[in-house]
Formats: sequence, C-alpha cells, structure tokens
Amino acid sequence: MASRWRFNPRGQDVGSRGQWELPPRLASSGTGARRCARSSAGADTVKFLLDTNVISESGKPRPNAKVLNWLLAHGAACAVPSIAIAERYQGAHDTEPRRRARLLLEISVFVREAGDRLLSFDGAAAEAWGEYVSRPALRRQPRSYPDTQIAAIAISRNLTVVTRNTGDFPEVNTLNPFED
Repeated sequence: MASRWRFNPRGQDVGSRGQWELPPRLASSGTGARRCARSSAGADTVKFLLDTNVISESGKPRPNAKVLNWLLAHGAACAVPSIAIAERYQGAHDTEPRRRARLLLEISVFVREAGDRLLSFDGAAAEAWGEYVSRPALRRQPRSYPDTQIAAIAISRNLTVVTRNTGDFPEVNTLNPFED
C-alpha cells in the first residue's frame, strides 16, 4: 500500500469526502490524468469496496496498468474496508525492520487521508457476516476470516468487492480489475 495511489480529500466542499488520485511522480509518468474521473452518478456515491490485493497492487514498483486505469476511472466510487488496513498492517509487521517503518508510515497516512471512505466492520456488517458464513456454500467451503469480514462489509452496504480473487467471495458481487 505504498503512496503510489492515495486518497486526496482536497477539493471538496463538505466533509472529508474526497477523491482518489495518483501522486505527481506517478501521474506525470504517462499513466493518465492525476485526478480520478468523477462518476456521472455522483461523486459521493460509493459503489465499490477494494480488497487488499487491489490496494497492494497500486503500491508495487510496476503496478498492473489495468488496475491503475480502473482506479483512475472509478476511484471516486471506492471505499476501503478496515479489514484490508488490518491485513496491510500485518504485512508491514511481517517485513524486515527497515522496510517496516516506511510501510507503517504509509499505512498511517493512507488511513488518515481515507477519511469516511474507510469502512469499519460495524453492527450491520456483523449481522451480515453471521448470515453470510451460515450459507451452505460457505459451510461446504469456508473462506478466510478476513475475506468473510470484507464480504460482510460489502453485503451490509450493497457494494461490489473489487478483487483479483473473485472466487474468495462466493455469492457476493465482485469485479476483477486485473481482467475487466
């Protein structure tokens, strides 16, 4: 989750609802416009929930161009589940100390800039989680706890999970920006 793609709350009239943007260094490298396009359905409409692998992809030295283009086109309609942030913190703590400090700082900045686009596992998500993991498909083939929590956040808010691993989210609306 390097600072290659970040939440930028500047430029909004109300609250902390902002837009996603590429920082100047990456934006000027020919990947497209710096600021993400606004959806005609409204800039404040959240439609997508980003899985950890999409957030991580944007921070790679050579990120997938399809993913970056998708984020530029749809970033204003995206939110991040708190579970993905927890997974990023776990990943940072599992790295060597020198890299760890940089990653922890980047995650902290990302969380602060995300504002109300960071969605928590709240009471509605807890209710959705209980129902979701009780479904026959998940009883037959259980999924990881973080993935089921991300799914529950999406279900409770009627969002589409944006992920490379669509099979990890059975019976949930998904989109794979690596292929689409």
